[in-house]
Amino acid sequence: MRIYERKGKIEFSYTLLEIYGFPIWSGIKSLLSFFFYFFFCAFCTSRFYDIENSIRINIDLIFITIIRYERNIVYN
Repeated sequence: MRIYERKGKIEFSYTLLEIYGFPIWSGIKSLLSFFFYFFFCAFCTSRFYDIENSIRINIDLIFITIIRYERNIVYN
């Protein structure tokens, strides 16, 4: 959120990222890591439980990044 001051009025401008409440860069990183783990486990190993573990780990990472982002909004 950026705050602009024009003619004594304070205007707030929100980016799309802040409207949806999800940082795009961490989302892109988590998706890339998800696909990397998925394809790595699918093509380089024949163990399917590795795929399930990577999916669970990446879902946890997505929720952790959302929680951190919301905490940053609250504290800042």
